This record gives sequence, C-alpha cells and structure tokens, in this order.
Amino acid sequence: MNLWRKKKKMNRKSQSAGVLAHIVSDGDERWAESGVNIPREDVNRKIVKATEKWDLQARRFINYRSFKPIICLLPQWHSEGAQQWAVWALANLTTTDRKKYCRFIIDEGGLELLENLSVDARSTEAIKNLANIVLRNIDEWKRNIIEVNEEDLEMVDD
Repeated sequence: MNLWRKKKKMNRKSQSAGVLAHIVSDGDERWAESGVNIPREDVNRKIVKATEKWDLQARRFINYRSFKPIICLLPQWHSEGAQQWAVWALANLTTTDRKKYCRFIIDEGGLELLENLSVDARSTEAIKNLANIVLRNIDEWKRNIIEVNEEDLEMVDD
C-alpha cells in the first residue's frame, strides 16, 4: 500500500474513533436513550484497543485550528475510550507537528489536564504514558523557543 493510502486510512480510523469518543463521552444515560444496540463499554474498549495499535509517528491529513474539542475529553473519567483517543491524538499531533500544536494545548487549558492525567490513580498506564509524551513534547518545544530567542539575541549583540 502506498504512503498516501496509508495516511488516508489512518485519518479515517482516527476521525471515526474521534466521533465515537465524543459519543461515548456523553455517558450511559445518553447512550441508552440513543437506542444503540452495542454496549457503550464495548465501544470504549474498541477505541482503546484501536489507539494502542496506531503509530504515534503517523502524519495525518488534518489541520486543527483548535484543540478544545479534544481537550474537553481529557477529564471524562467515565469514558476511558474518549480519554485515550484524546490523549493519543494530542500525543500524535505534538509528536509529528510540535511547532504548530504545542501552543494550542497551553493556550486552550490542556496543560493542567494532561499533568493531572499523568499522575491520577484513575488513569490507565497507557493514558499516563501518552500524557507524559505530550508533556515531554511541550517541554522540548519550550526549550527550542528559548534557544531560538537566545540565538536571536546573540545576533543582535554581534
């Protein structure tokens, strides 16, 4: 399969899981009201299993202007699938396009939520690991900004 097809397939999988993550995050009552025949917990488990197989380094054909729809899933303790998809998406995007996406997390209030996920006893090990990847990516991004600014200052001094 050529690279373009692989990326397109990955995009579809991730976007589909994202839609499902938002639906399962609405909770048991809303799930029951929807009349869906599949148990909500089964969908949560399938989202978790899917994200565990995905390549964190995979570049996707997607252009986010905001992470608010993703960040709002981070504190959804009643929906492991939603949390895992959200933190995987953030880890993927900050790994593959750090310069663009790390700022979104800080500006949109995701940093504290990720810090909480990384240490909260309710978080699975997978969620903690992914949250730590995002936090490391942000730290590295911040260090690079500081280094670039110091280089600019040195050029001015010369």
